[in-house]
Amino acid sequence: MNGQPDTPGMNMNHRDRRSILMVAFLGLFLSGYNNFIAAIALLDMKSQLKLTSAAVGMMLAAVFVSMLIGGLALVHAADRWGRRHSLHGCICRKPHGWN
Repeated sequence: MNGQPDTPGMNMNHRDRRSILMVAFLGLFLSGYNNFIAAIALLDMKSQLKLTSAAVGMMLAAVFVSMLIGGLALVHAADRWGRRHSLHGCICRKPHGWN
């Protein structure tokens, strides 16, 4: 021990910390945006397709279930291939170094 704490991230500079904060905020923002768009789309679908409230509720529940399944799958992908490659895969871009 050299007297320095072994806490991960303590040696990061301000730019790295800001980048991590921006990525975390972007993920939170896009999650909320996804929920908002799904609700607005379901309102239009309800009136145009004459859906019942129960059907709209089931469709909205399907949005949240798919987010849960996608999140669980991404956790395993991130553990296997790394967070950076998983994040790149989420935005439909082939990560550098993948064949």
